[in-house]
Amino acid sequence: MLSIQLDADYLEREAPIEVDVEGYSVLYIYYGGPGGGAEAATIEAAEAGTVELDAKGQRRLFFITAPIALIGLNITGGNAGGEGGGGLLVYGGSAHLNLCNLYSNTAGSSGGGVLIAASGSGSATFSNCIIINNNAATAGGGLFIFTGGSATLTDSHVSSNVASLGSDLYAQASSSVL
Repeated sequence: MLSIQLDADYLEREAPIEVDVEGYSVLYIYYGGPGGGAEAATIEAAEAGTVELDAKGQRRLFFITAPIALIGLNITGGNAGGEGGGGLLVYGGSAHLNLCNLYSNTAGSSGGGVLIAASGSGSATFSNCIIINNNAATAGGGLFIFTGGSATLTDSHVSSNVASLGSDLYAQASSSVL
C-alpha cells in the first residue's frame, strides 16, 4: 500500500507530487493504472484541513482508477474543461474521502465537485466531508453519479453548488446513493 502524508510545507511546492508504484504513475491529479491495476493508496494531511490542493483553474485535481483514501484534504480550483469531475473523477476505481472539503471546482459537463463514472462501477464514500460552491454546466454541481456508479455519504454536507439539473447532487437511473 502506498501512503503519502502531506503537511503545510506542501503548499510551497509548485510541482505536483510524483511517485512510482510498480510501474504506475501517481500524480496528485491521477492515481491508478491501465485497468485500475495499481495498489490501494492513502493521501493524508498531517492535520485535517491544513493542506489545500489548488489546481488554480488549470486542470482536474484527481483522476482515480484504483482504490484510494483521501483524508483531511481541501480540494479546490479544479477545472475539468468540457469534461466532468472538476475536483475528482472516479473512473472505475473507488475513492474513500474522510474529513475532506471539496469547493470551487468546475466542470464543463457534469460533476463540478465529483463525478463518479459507471465504467467498472466507480464508487465513492464520503465521511465528514463538505462539498460546496462547485459548478457544473449540465448536472450535479456538487456530485454526479453515472448509471452503475455509487456513492455513500455519512455525516457529510452537500450544498450551494450550481448546475442546470440537480445543483447539489444528480444520480442517473440505476446508480446508488446512500
